[in-house]
This record gives sequence, structure tokens and C-alpha cells, in this order.
Amino acid sequence: MKLDGCISVSALTVTIMAAASAYALSHLSGAPIPLHLTLDGRMIAAQSPSLVLLLLPTLTGLVSLLFAVLPRVAPGGLDRSVRPYAVVWLGAISLLAVMHLSLVGAAVGASFDPVRVIVIATGEFLVLVGNFLPKVRFNSLFGVRTPWTLASERVWDRSNRVAGGWLLIAGLIAVAGGVLFQDRMAAVMALLIPTLSAALAATAYSALISREEARRA
Repeated sequence: MKLDGCISVSALTVTIMAAASAYALSHLSGAPIPLHLTLDGRMIAAQSPSLVLLLLPTLTGLVSLLFAVLPRVAPGGLDRSVRPYAVVWLGAISLLAVMHLSLVGAAVGASFDPVRVIVIATGEFLVLVGNFLPKVRFNSLFGVRTPWTLASERVWDRSNRVAGGWLLIAGLIAVAGGVLFQDRMAAVMALLIPTLSAALAATAYSALISREEARRA
């Protein structure tokens, strides 16, 4: 999978997001949009529609630019991990697009809970990352990057393989929580707790097997 194709897909995605914003702005009166950022749905701020609806397309463009530039400046490049990198890139852009379309839908009065939609989409992204993480070969750019994995390619491979499974499980739990839990707090916790647990466990595991490799040496 070529990264040039990811650039094209990212540009198309940003265009679609901007078009959705334009559609929403044409159907809004110009009154501030309430941002329901608390889990119980209370409004904590209201911003102009233009600011709210252009934020995520702009962020998506910047994230795409970052994904495009990093492989060109990272030491060693991504010769052995181009496909996993491209998949994660497109997954991240897709997640931002879902978040944006959820916000647009909420702004024009669609009857769904954007928080639960975002939890489900984030869980699916974690499943995607978890599936491809074991395929990420040793590099300086992405993967499970701890002092122990960066010091040993063997520790890197073992850590990414195990962490990928944990992250996949965390994503499945998040998807199930977003689908099954009507309560926003419960849905968000179904995302946060397994994800943080997987990250902490991966860090601890890399330290543990690094000591194991050192004893064998």
C-alpha cells in the first residue's frame, strides 16, 4: 500500500467533511451551537457554528500532513512497516470523519447520541490498530515505543505482538459498551478503562521481557 494513496484519500475525506460543514451551516440560523461536553449532557459552552464545524476538518488536514511528513523525516524510515502505517493513518482519518459527521448530525438535530457513536468508532479503530500492531517491524516512528522496545528488536516484536491482542480486546469491549450501555458514562468507561489498562500492561510487559532477555544474554 503506497502512502501517496493515503494522501489522496485524506484529501478526499477532508473535502467531504468540509462539504458536510457547509451543508450544516446552510441549515443553521447562525446561533451558537451548544457543546454538550459533559457526560450527563449539560451544556458547558456555546461557540459559533463556523468555528465548531470547521475545527475537525482543519484538524484532519493537519493530522494527514503529519502522517505524510513523519516517514520522510524519521530515522530509518518505514521500509518494513508501510502497510500497517498506512492502515493506521486511514483509520485515524476515518475516526476523525466519524466524529465530525456525528457533530454535524447533532448540530442539525439528528436523533442519536454522538458520544456513543464516537465510543463505538474509537473501539473499532482500536480493533484495527490491535490487528496490525503485531505486523509493525522495528522502527523509530510508531508501535509500542518504550525504552525497552527501542533497545531490542526482539523485545519490540514480542511486545507489539502481545500488545496488539490486548488492544484488540480493549476495542471490542469499547464497541460492546457503546452498543449496549445507554448511559454515557458507562459507555465512555468501557472505552477508557480497557484502553488504559492495555497501554499500561504493554509497558510493563516490555520491561519484564527486557529483563528476561538480559538474563539469557
